[in-house]
Amino acid sequence: QGNSIQASKQIDGVQAIQKLAKQIGAEVQQPNAIPGDNTLSRFDIMSRVIRTMSAEQLKKATENLYFPHSKASAKSSQDAQSYQAWTAFRDAVAQAGTGPALLALKDWIMSHKVNGQEAAELLSAVSNSARTPTPEYMDAFFSLATSEEAQKQWFLNTSAILSFTNLVRKAQVNNDTAHNQYPTHAFGRLSPKKQAQKAVSEKYIPYLQSQLRKAVSQGDSPKIQVYIRALGNTAHPKILSVFEPYLEGKEPMSDFQRLTIVASMDQMTKTYPKLARSVLFKIYQNGGDAPEVRSAAVMQLMKTNPPAELLQRMAQNTNSDHSQQVNSAVKSAIESAAKLRTPNAQELAQNAKAAVDMLTPKNYGAQYSKNALRSYIVQEQHLAYQAQYAAIQSGDSLVPSSMFLSLRKNLGGYQRQEFQASYMTS
Repeated sequence: QGNSIQASKQIDGVQAIQKLAKQIGAEVQQPNAIPGDNTLSRFDIMSRVIRTMSAEQLKKATENLYFPHSKASAKSSQDAQSYQAWTAFRDAVAQAGTGPALLALKDWIMSHKVNGQEAAELLSAVSNSARTPTPEYMDAFFSLATSEEAQKQWFLNTSAILSFTNLVRKAQVNNDTAHNQYPTHAFGRLSPKKQAQKAVSEKYIPYLQSQLRKAVSQGDSPKIQVYIRALGNTAHPKILSVFEPYLEGKEPMSDFQRLTIVASMDQMTKTYPKLARSVLFKIYQNGGDAPEVRSAAVMQLMKTNPPAELLQRMAQNTNSDHSQQVNSAVKSAIESAAKLRTPNAQELAQNAKAAVDMLTPKNYGAQYSKNALRSYIVQEQHLAYQAQYAAIQSGDSLVPSSMFLSLRKNLGGYQRQEFQASYMTS
């Protein structure tokens, strides 16, 4: 077994970091030389060394390397190197993913060493880089994301809470990612199930719920959308009780905001597909709801691997449902699902084939909502791709009012993180 660099008497971690940061700062002045100088390898090494460092060591390295852009002179090459050395160290800390690294980020934000968009980008990396999301780590992140300093800064007030709730889902709600993405075989589950469930249901979600209520009472549409998305990110069953009064019309909310609620349930279709399916099917069945909301429910339903019986009921409804937008979304979803070829989608494909013949014979043009599922297999290269495209119309325009695209790659058995892109207009 190897030892940590901190156990070596010959190497000073702080000095090693300073040396690497300054080398990177000098090398990036000549971008063409970066591949030959192994600059990216140096950055990777620096991030690994930072993972072994304490909060006190990171504080000392910060004092030695901090060089704000406002201090740099455009005519000084030395200033340019010093600034690039600081940014290299800054980004490596964000990538380190340890508790001391998170505390360093918090200290930079509170002392205004980083702020606004710069701070937002650093915190947005934390949900992917966190290596040991223990209950203490999660509470420290929650404290930072909800702090007065973070909440009053543009960009940061959105990025911090969305990054935090993404990590909540990965580390505390989704059992697959909690096991696969973190060193559970070395340390056990980093967030014990009972403790994690209690924190999520009794601390994090109630805070998000209160913030959503506050935003709704103030009519603050941007904040409403942020906290809807944040709740959706957690993918915890309790968010359904938060969304219920808005979806059922008991609490005031616009059609666009209710559409945002349905769109935010994309993660829950993976963590709790059966529970999400029952809720989404009720939304789809509500003929009095807005066509955009119902069409979005169809989009999300197809992600839950619906059984043949449910798809057959939806197919039959296309012959009698008064909304042509919804009928178009259902028909395009079932017809495209029946053509899926990837092995993990074969159950959905067979279920869709059992419902195809029950669909309305009417054809729908581009001005209607569409929901297309596609899969591609390149057997010679052991590659597979599966994509879902949804276009939701709210008028007669050929340009969709909302669009959602997701793409997942399977490279020889290795499933890459899902790529997602979307836009929504009100």
